[in-house]
Amino acid sequence: MEVTGARTVTKMADVLLLHLNDISEALVATSLIKRLVKDGCNVHTISDENSSNVFRYCTASSSIMYDKPITRVYDVAINLSPSYFSSEVMRNVSANKKLGYSVSSDGNIEFLNDGAKRHYESRHLGIVSKSNAFQLLFSLSDLVWQGEGYSMGYFPRNRTNKKLTGVATKDTKLKHFLLNDLNLESSRLWEIPFKKNILKQMDETNRCKQIVTDDLTILHVALALRKNVEFLVQKEPNYRIEMFGSGKIHIYDGGGIKTEIISPQKETNVTS
Repeated sequence: MEVTGARTVTKMADVLLLHLNDISEALVATSLIKRLVKDGCNVHTISDENSSNVFRYCTASSSIMYDKPITRVYDVAINLSPSYFSSEVMRNVSANKKLGYSVSSDGNIEFLNDGAKRHYESRHLGIVSKSNAFQLLFSLSDLVWQGEGYSMGYFPRNRTNKKLTGVATKDTKLKHFLLNDLNLESSRLWEIPFKKNILKQMDETNRCKQIVTDDLTILHVALALRKNVEFLVQKEPNYRIEMFGSGKIHIYDGGGIKTEIISPQKETNVTS
């Protein structure tokens, strides 16, 4: 805190988020940025190009990772990715407090806090957790999730046709199941193309009011756009999937959709 004359000025904490991971978790991370900004932090992100497209629309200063060293000193640095490259970058960052993943002196990936260990065990080892993806990411950041949703300021270019149901799946057998098990009309189905650019993916997904998918990135895109989502999985997820009251989760196998899991209400106090 700095005092200037009779006026007191509180210095905002400078927070670095390193995200060199899958794009689906970048969408979840927008809720973390939303919280940090609300708490009065200056948030700076360093990521790959696709994730940077997400972060620059959610009130964060966004940069693409190059080979140049990070010379700025931060109050807090959080590495969201357990990849060796991201952890090695984290090791060389100067910050008063570090959270998430780094590289130890013997060259192995290390957890900088208990939340990072819980995040890794659930998201990357498949150990069953009662937490959802938001809770796991907040725990990695030494915060408690309070129900924050996605924070995207991007407005898709395509308008929504309320009569269309968008289908995004790489499993061609699912189309038969959609017509028979979910009772969808073929004339109202529209196949959502998969796009490498996340903003173009949002453009395409926004064409439809309802989305049916087995793809995790499309799930988060659709929920961020406040679509009604039918999410298809081949086995029960090892962590809770927060649908924000906007859809259902179905388990399917080669014989069709056999189980329906109604999305639970938000539980903000789950820690394991």
